[in-house]
Amino acid sequence: MTTPLEPSDQAGLRARLQRLEDEAAIRAILAEQGRHSDARRLEDWVGQFVEDCTFEATGRLREEGIAAVRASARQRMEGQAAIGQTRHIITGTVVRVDRDSAHARSCFTVVTWRPEGPAVTSTGVYDDGFVRTPAGWKFQSRRATVDGSG
Repeated sequence: MTTPLEPSDQAGLRARLQRLEDEAAIRAILAEQGRHSDARRLEDWVGQFVEDCTFEATGRLREEGIAAVRASARQRMEGQAAIGQTRHIITGTVVRVDRDSAHARSCFTVVTWRPEGPAVTSTGVYDDGFVRTPAGWKFQSRRATVDGSG
């Protein structure tokens, strides 16, 4: 026989469930972001950012606002097309949710397929800020620190 939960226990369970759902949604966005980049789906990639976002590649560039982020991403995706198919591998992700904002830190590895075969072409860390929007979680900020770049 089970005992019904007290209202205070129900609230705690609801909060824990919401946190787990939020973390799962953010992990899915991180995976989708890599797939959009690899498939060079610019508008899908950009669509995961809010209008007043920032994107930074440590030591290389810092873009503010969706228009600047889109232009920079377009240039990167065109450059990637010239060097071969890429695959972003995201690992070691830690997500922390605080109501309607969240932070995720992940390691990344980029493998590029070239005529001579696949090669690891980049590794590093993503530090991502998210905000909850009516459409779900979106990137507020993304900072990519490539190993060896600072």
